[in-house]
Amino acid sequence: MKASKRTIVITERLVSIEMIRQYPERTRVPGFRVSHVVHLPFSAHPSSVYGVYDFDKRHIKEYAEASKTLQGLQEYLDKYVYGVKDHWVTWKS
Repeated sequence: MKASKRTIVITERLVSIEMIRQYPERTRVPGFRVSHVVHLPFSAHPSSVYGVYDFDKRHIKEYAEASKTLQGLQEYLDKYVYGVKDHWVTWKS
């Protein structure tokens, strides 16, 4: 965090300043080090976020299989990263 000019925090949920003040021990990155906050639910998918959602076993298996070859990886990226209107659609598929 100290070596960069920017720190971007991607979060599942935005909370109020009052909540941050009430539970300061839950803040891992001090506010003065954060340059941007992005509210992006399910951004860890297909991985998990403890207490919010579990990992997507089927999707991880699909990725593992696809990534065995360069062509398979490219097809995966085209389907789930580059070829979607938005990434929310990918989560629901």
